[in-house]
Amino acid sequence: MTSWNRIVELLQVAHPPELSSPGPSAPSTMASDSAYREVVIRSPKSVVHLEYKPSSLPTKPADGNWTRFVCISDTHTRNSFSVPDGDVLLHSGDLTTTGTVADFEKTMEWLYSMPHKIKM
Repeated sequence: MTSWNRIVELLQVAHPPELSSPGPSAPSTMASDSAYREVVIRSPKSVVHLEYKPSSLPTKPADGNWTRFVCISDTHTRNSFSVPDGDVLLHSGDLTTTGTVADFEKTMEWLYSMPHKIKM
């Protein structure tokens, strides 16, 4: 089972969803909008965008009572890609390629420069 399928399975247990796409696929590279499709899981209390077109960030819920989590991973000292705005930025995986102090400092400065109120 792919990790995306496992995420969907866990979310379905927590909140029975309405899936607005035939199903999630493995994450695409940041090539172009044509490489993406809309994959959304909805439940009465949450909306999870597993995949969306970078040029058209999903709209915020109308009631204003929301928290947008932005998840990135395995950046390996790369910082030349756009990161969507949000309330919480979650970085998982490798920050650097080889773990040098210089690479770590470069990546941390990039993360500090993000507008997200909370960074983990």
